[in-house]
Amino acid sequence: MTGPSFDGTLMFSPDQEEGVAHPQRENYEEFEPSGAAVEPRIEVVEAYGEWFVRVVGDDQQVCRQFELESIALAYAEGQRRRLKLAAIVRL
Repeated sequence: MTGPSFDGTLMFSPDQEEGVAHPQRENYEEFEPSGAAVEPRIEVVEAYGEWFVRVVGDDQQVCRQFELESIALAYAEGQRRRLKLAAIVRL
């Protein structure tokens, strides 16, 4: 018998207080192979009142969406350290 599995979806109860982060959306895209090396980088941008963090590297990119700037920046900083990059690019 197997236990429950985690599919990556975060569930929040509707009675949580205002200002608490809501589930983030992920978007995995693979680059078309071009033969050129892709420089790893972390990009942070604010659009439409939400914050987006794009992690580029290893022939793929991951884009996550956050409602709070502080959480987006914390995620970006963690990814910067993981990839051992010097800086985060704010667009």
